[in-house]
Amino acid sequence: MTEILASSMPTNRILLLAGNEIGQLREAGKLSDITYGLMDNKLDELAHVLGGCERLATTPVPFAYTLILQRTVYLFCTLLPFALVGDLHYMTPFVSVFISYTFLSWDSLAEELEDPFGTAANDLPLNAMCNTIGAQSARHDRSASAAGDAASGPLLQSDLSLAHRAVSLPGHHFP
Repeated sequence: MTEILASSMPTNRILLLAGNEIGQLREAGKLSDITYGLMDNKLDELAHVLGGCERLATTPVPFAYTLILQRTVYLFCTLLPFALVGDLHYMTPFVSVFISYTFLSWDSLAEELEDPFGTAANDLPLNAMCNTIGAQSARHDRSASAAGDAASGPLLQSDLSLAHRAVSLPGHHFP
């Protein structure tokens, strides 16, 4: 657990440890080649998903994009009343305020959604996702134990618990 918490990339470390664990279980004869292959493929898929999440988290939206979007919205909202006054007359301020509010809200929302892995209200509910995965793995663990599959119990339960702690670390953001 300490090596995961000390790692600069705890989620990558968990994947590595899970891969090592299934390799050891295979060498010990507790996993068949087919089960090992399936689990290894799933870990590979998780690694690809993690890579995508890391790219999302670490690739900022270029400042020029943000700037041009904001300036375009402000320019549109400033010029909108002049375009509407000929048709709407005294209703122009009300319609302009409503449309401007909508566009400015979209601009603020776009800025808020640039970092989906934070802890703000509009970010992804990572703790809830981890709890759901943990509950599903616990159900799978119980059904696998009842079926006599010795390999699935320790690996899934402990590693998903560690994954939840790693994602929930203060100062660490997923991934």
